[in-house]
Amino acid sequence: MLFNSKSKLFKRFNTADIIIIIIAVAIVFGLVYRFDRERSNSLLKSPDNIKISFYIESLKGASLFQKGDTVRDKDTNAVFGEIHDVILDKSIDYGVNSEGVCIVSSKPLYNSVTIVVEGKGNYSDTGAFFNNSAYYLNNNITSLAVGHMPPLTARIIKIEKL
Repeated sequence: MLFNSKSKLFKRFNTADIIIIIIAVAIVFGLVYRFDRERSNSLLKSPDNIKISFYIESLKGASLFQKGDTVRDKDTNAVFGEIHDVILDKSIDYGVNSEGVCIVSSKPLYNSVTIVVEGKGNYSDTGAFFNNSAYYLNNNITSLAVGHMPPLTARIIKIEKL
């Protein structure tokens, strides 16, 4: 017998119970480690106010973006926040001329767009977390949903804590 037979407390537990308790404690520690491995994504930390800027090189109909539109990643359902500012410039398109040299040009009716979004997330020196998904500078988001527009491809060009 593993336990003292005169002790009432130990009569209620057997080896299988102890093993189950050890496994449960290990799972809890594993989950805490998983979610707390980077302090910025800690379950105990309150969200930060974050400004994140997305860049689209060439887009037709960029004037449809409105301040206050919700911006999210359609793949992960992470909500970045609402549009704070929209900056339009000439579109940037790459092509090859007749001599085979790569050239940069602009298309009429198209614009390059910088979308500045303010929202809540967890900021770190390397990027930000929105809805437990990590986003870093120069990440390409292939399904950026802005308002009711179809998903777009955009690159993160700036992340800052407000």
